[in-house]
Amino acid sequence: MVTRSRARSQCTLLGEHHGTFNPTISKGQFTFNNPSPSDGPSDCISGLFTAGSNNILTSDGIPGQIVGLFTSDYIEKGTSVAAYSGIPIARDVVDSLPPHPTSEKDPAPYLHFIEEFNTYIMPLNSIDSHHGMSCTAAYANEAPLPTESYQNNLRMRLLVATTNGTRNTQVFQCQLVATCDIPPFSELMWYYGQYHDRSAWYKHPNCPKSDGVFGNSQVSGSFSDFEKRVDHARRGRKSELKFDLVTRDPTPGSFFSLSSSNPDSDNYVVTTMDELSARLGGHAWW
Repeated sequence: MVTRSRARSQCTLLGEHHGTFNPTISKGQFTFNNPSPSDGPSDCISGLFTAGSNNILTSDGIPGQIVGLFTSDYIEKGTSVAAYSGIPIARDVVDSLPPHPTSEKDPAPYLHFIEEFNTYIMPLNSIDSHHGMSCTAAYANEAPLPTESYQNNLRMRLLVATTNGTRNTQVFQCQLVATCDIPPFSELMWYYGQYHDRSAWYKHPNCPKSDGVFGNSQVSGSFSDFEKRVDHARRGRKSELKFDLVTRDPTPGSFFSLSSSNPDSDNYVVTTMDELSARLGGHAWW
């Protein structure tokens, strides 16, 4: 199903452990023929693209129709692969959101919960995949259960940074980090966490997804390496921070602040529906 000979050959070598993909199905700005670039503002490393995942089937059992995130390049373990960014929203505001037109259950698809702050990150991928508050990382799937052939190969972590070493300039970035060496043309997958609702997930004849609470928490490589957050706030040394960034030239909005009074961030946590409506502008769905 892969059109370019280089990709077809590599995917054949990878075999069933990583599956193949359908390059004619994609979302967002990065595709098989136009992967993420190596220069310019970006929220991810170079070589990433979206395509139809053959690891994930539709409810009718059809492969290659559900979009996933892939890499055309080799990714070394420990690499910060993509920033999971969007509008940061307080939990009580998310609880007040009306249904989203593209989802019967989720008020906003692609929500990521940061338990430490009781805050959600809401990418706008489902509203406008080219919006500045959409993100590439949102297209990454969770690996199916229960086979070891489809373990997750990314881990979410929180980077804390500051410009002057004080708390009032702290900014944060959610990152998907490689937990193992990832071969070219692999699908990038991560564990969504225990709070993700999987009750309506489809069944795969070979790798059924869990309809329970916890999903597939299996991760290839050393899982514990990414339990702790990366914290540059206490040291405040910019020379160290650059090595933990996903990209040296991050897109605006990839960092967020807990406070609207932070002079180093316009992307602060939304605490009321009025603030969210103003932030969304014409993209509000209610």
